[in-house]
Amino acid sequence: MAYADVVLADSPSIYFKLDEASGNLANTGSLGGSASYGGAITRGQAGIPGGSDSALAFGNTALAYARYSVAPSLFNGTYSIETWFKTSKTDGTICIYTRSPYFYLSTNGSGKLYFVANDGQSPGINLTSSATVTDGNWHHAVVVIRDSGTNRLYLDGVQVASNTVSPSTSGTTGNLELSYASGSYALNGTLDEFAVYASALSSTRVLAHYNTGATAPGVEKVLEAGSPGLAAFRGTLGASLSFAAPVVPPVTLEAGKPGLATFSGSMGATIELVDGPTYTELAMTLARKRAVLTLGSNEIPLELPRKILRMEIEGK
Repeated sequence: MAYADVVLADSPSIYFKLDEASGNLANTGSLGGSASYGGAITRGQAGIPGGSDSALAFGNTALAYARYSVAPSLFNGTYSIETWFKTSKTDGTICIYTRSPYFYLSTNGSGKLYFVANDGQSPGINLTSSATVTDGNWHHAVVVIRDSGTNRLYLDGVQVASNTVSPSTSGTTGNLELSYASGSYALNGTLDEFAVYASALSSTRVLAHYNTGATAPGVEKVLEAGSPGLAAFRGTLGASLSFAAPVVPPVTLEAGKPGLATFSGSMGATIELVDGPTYTELAMTLARKRAVLTLGSNEIPLELPRKILRMEIEGK
């Protein structure tokens, strides 16, 4: 299943694939519309391994952002935020909702994944990963708010933080920004497949999204008999290769014809020779035959060479 199909199966309200070659960024989620953007972005970047399209890079300036206007009702109940990101910057903003009480998802000063809601207010939500994420590689982040009273932070398919603080609500429409229109806190990295859901993604669904996005789609390879097979893997995302025995018709070695089987490598191969029908060889030698050729009054003796007759009789 394609990564986009996995996302759409959970009915996102906002889904930015971030693969546009030009123009605004289309929201293919249920709320529709599009996001405007500010200058320092680079399109057509390599996307996640399990995706089929490109990603969007944001620079390190105040003009590096995408902005989508959204009513606060989406964030006043249960919701989930999901994205793939890669960056080497600490204190880089992945996304932010700019209407108070606002929230943001970012890397913190220690390079860890960090989600804050109601910052500076009480009660406030602070969820932080123990692992650093500023290694320049793709990471999958999911934040789930008000999941039966629990707030959760997932990193690369695994829950890494939680608490039971109930965040405040808002009544005013605000902007959801990818990266941030601030030079100090812009992402300076790449985003792909950003989504928001008006529901709590379960741990099972979070892992399914991660596994689909982290691994390139499998391609079936048929190894024909007599053709060499080579499988190469890179990275640590996990990959597997399975071989199924091909259906090869039996080879009959005819009597009197040489048979040659050549194998290379260490995958293992066998050749089996089984008894066929039993043949008995009979040989008969015919005696030389003598003849006399008469030409007029002359007789010329002739001797014919003996003949050997061979027969193969199939045994019953």
